[in-house]
Amino acid sequence: MTIPHTEVLATLSADIAIIGGSGLYQMSSLTNKRSVTIQTPYGSPSDDIVLGELEGVTVAFLTRHGQGHRLTPSEVPYRANIYALKTLGVRYIVSVSAVGSLQAHLKPLDMVVPDQMIDMTKQILQKLAVILKQLMSASKALSSQLGQSQNGIVRWRQISLA
Repeated sequence: MTIPHTEVLATLSADIAIIGGSGLYQMSSLTNKRSVTIQTPYGSPSDDIVLGELEGVTVAFLTRHGQGHRLTPSEVPYRANIYALKTLGVRYIVSVSAVGSLQAHLKPLDMVVPDQMIDMTKQILQKLAVILKQLMSASKALSSQLGQSQNGIVRWRQISLA
């Protein structure tokens, strides 16, 4: 069922959400499952959100990369995912990820709870716009020095270094 984000809280809710990372696309232990499609101001989440019961507690489950891992990390609609979960009344999120380590003492199936985090999603669109403007400016400067630009493609002149 598709529900506009403004109507979700009135009909469905969950305090806890689990975001499944690579390899975790479903939770067989959930009972009374129902799938909900939520549209947000940021577009659609990665996939439908599955609401179900886990030992008597209502849980929202969302696959970060969509069913079958169809979204790359840069394609994941993080804002839409979080907005959709918040719309369901979620207050706590457990996010599961499969990652590697360069530390020999960490073995496959070890669980690590990070105590540091770098959030690279803040103002990403604004930062991207600034970077693109800088690249365009640099490209124009270089093309005037080294080559000719036509339709955004720089055709470089061969420069003798001898």
